[in-house]
Amino acid sequence: MTDSTITEELYRRLELRRKALGINQEKMTESLGITPKTYRSIKQGTCSLLVFLMALRQLDLLGNFELLIPSEAKRPTDVLREEEKQRKRKASQFDDNTMNKNTTDILGSRKKLK
Repeated sequence: MTDSTITEELYRRLELRRKALGINQEKMTESLGITPKTYRSIKQGTCSLLVFLMALRQLDLLGNFELLIPSEAKRPTDVLREEEKQRKRKASQFDDNTMNKNTTDILGSRKKLK
């Protein structure tokens, strides 16, 4: 798909949704706080991202945002690294606790000097 084809299809879908909601272009531009010329820039593909997002929000289409650009999933290697860090932390805490206990035992078994 070319950029112009995508732009045309996006605009076509926005217009279908706008009409399905019973909103005319004049009401749409008023509710968005933009001029009719700015609204036409959506069709031309020259509008700002902010204007496009405002139009999506107005038409209640942002709920599908996750489908458009999925959030980044963790890679298996990232999961393994995190698990390894947690194992090392636990092992380190165990060593510290063991060392503290041994020190306490040694000090407790010493004879007190008078």
